[in-house]
Amino acid sequence: MNVQDAWEYRKSRMQSAISRMDEAVYIELQKRGVNCMFQREFCVQSTIPDIYIPQKRIAIYLDGEKVHAKRKDRDEALRELLTKRYGIKVLSIPYRQFSKKEVEKIVNEILKVIKE
Repeated sequence: MNVQDAWEYRKSRMQSAISRMDEAVYIELQKRGVNCMFQREFCVQSTIPDIYIPQKRIAIYLDGEKVHAKRKDRDEALRELLTKRYGIKVLSIPYRQFSKKEVEKIVNEILKVIKE
């Protein structure tokens, strides 16, 4: 059986890698005038921050509790490599579930770091 014929592979290709939280935070930052990039890809063993703010060189990762727990060590290693190789500040923000309150909390945390 070919790997590409496996249901898990096809399902992963069909589902978006963008969560509702990533998208909501990005949209809210755009509304507040923060010039940032969505899902900017870096050439460091394929680490893609959820949001990247080029003027401040900040890569933001929104870590859903359930998903991030499965790959925490790998994610942290790639983020450390991103900082060492490109000098980009990495901000990891955990969250439990999607809600407007969580979005507001995350946006405020990002804005605080941007103003530093």
